[in-house]
Amino acid sequence: MVNTGKLVAVIFDLDDTLVHLQPPADEQEYAASYKRVLRAVVSRFPNAAGNLSNALLRNVSGRVGQQVAQSYAPDVHDRLHERDALTMFRTAFAEFAPDFQPGDALLCFLIAAEQQVIYQPQLAADAVQTLRALRERGIRTGLCSNYFGLPEAARANIQRIGLLEHLDQTVFSCEVGWRKPDSAIYQAICNKLAVRPGECLFVGDRLVEDVRGPQQLGMRAALVQHFRQEQVDDSITRPNFILSQLNQVIEAVTY
Repeated sequence: MVNTGKLVAVIFDLDDTLVHLQPPADEQEYAASYKRVLRAVVSRFPNAAGNLSNALLRNVSGRVGQQVAQSYAPDVHDRLHERDALTMFRTAFAEFAPDFQPGDALLCFLIAAEQQVIYQPQLAADAVQTLRALRERGIRTGLCSNYFGLPEAARANIQRIGLLEHLDQTVFSCEVGWRKPDSAIYQAICNKLAVRPGECLFVGDRLVEDVRGPQQLGMRAALVQHFRQEQVDDSITRPNFILSQLNQVIEAVTY
């Protein structure tokens, strides 16, 4: 049964909740983005310049992206287990450039550069206002996100767009090892916020990962529909709140 006591914390999903990640508009823009990634990597690791090319980076990233997407398929038995980015990139380089063995420092830089350059985050117009208003009311704010990559790169990205300073704690699947809706990732953010699940409201755009999963642990949950418009399906679960704008969460915490 979902707790109806006092709310102490609000935990947000990231993509399509606080931000929308905008991919390149077309092939030309996509190619230009990878040229910027290549320049950044070669500038940092000039000794690797002879081994790297735009085509190689795109092949490697394409293979990794394909494998990550496949790992989410419903018939994959361990689909809630987050994949290790360094291992997957290392394996992809071995496939496409067997004579080149990039070190961890280069791989980490490449992964971070891709996350920064390829997908441009569009901040929800009322995200910062909402986070500030919650903290002014004494509500702790957290972030809990499925994120393939490196947690330090993820935090750098949300710091760059002005979100990190308004969040008390953050948890990403790539550091916990488990994806939503596994209970471990929700419990991890509760532990970092020093709150019980029943004292939390989870806010996100997906019924399974952001509503049913948190509710099963004892949280209340709000479905937000300002970027994605996922419709309510009672056969999955019923959100405690349905929000058309992010700032409506302020009303929800005083409900």
